[in-house]
Amino acid sequence: MDLDSLIPILGIIFVIGPVSALVFSYTPLGRAIVNRLGSGAKVTDDRLLGLQDELERLQEQIGYQDTRFEELHDRVDFAERLLARESAAAEEPERVVTPV
Repeated sequence: MDLDSLIPILGIIFVIGPVSALVFSYTPLGRAIVNRLGSGAKVTDDRLLGLQDELERLQEQIGYQDTRFEELHDRVDFAERLLARESAAAEEPERVVTPV
């Protein structure tokens, strides 16, 4: 590569790039990005406590759902065994017992 072919590329990188970034920073999306980068993701103590409370609530809810799931599993298992027993009894021919 010679110097003549690098000049347009360097012009785009060092002139047009920063100017377009500056113009973009004045758009609503650009302002939102600049504010986010400028302020950082600061988490206040109140927000952190709120998130911890919500996490604990969700963990309790998951524990409750796990218990319900286990109960439902036991009920389905019982129903399957009961149906299997009934269908096995229906398939067996009746035995006639004659007194001797």
